[in-house]
Amino acid sequence: MPGGKQSIQALFEEINFKIYNDGDKTTAFMTSKENLPLWIRCLDDFYRGRDNNAHETHEIKWSKSDQQAKVMAQIQEQDPPDIASGTTRLGNLTISFYLTTYRVLIQGNHCGYWCREIFPQLKENVEKERRDR
Repeated sequence: MPGGKQSIQALFEEINFKIYNDGDKTTAFMTSKENLPLWIRCLDDFYRGRDNNAHETHEIKWSKSDQQAKVMAQIQEQDPPDIASGTTRLGNLTISFYLTTYRVLIQGNHCGYWCREIFPQLKENVEKERRDR
């Protein structure tokens, strides 16, 4: 793409770790029209503790953009304590669900942690929801 940054190669319901690394603060994945509502519901359930997991160190706020046909989740969460220093840091994350392209964009300084630790749990929850339909 001349003069511009190459777009993120988004895989179907997978994080592309071949192009994503911990220094990046954005990544994306694709889903389907049928699965997009499941991802939104499972994310909300996960962060509101309705999936039997305790998520006491977070805050989630939802917003909607009709102009861009997207729903966004703003998440603020504390990273697990650093073993060496014993300190924790607050991570910020925005997850945008695009309603017409079925692309899910993850952005923020908490992106690496979310991709490694949270995404696999959410994917498992989405797959369970899909099977239970």
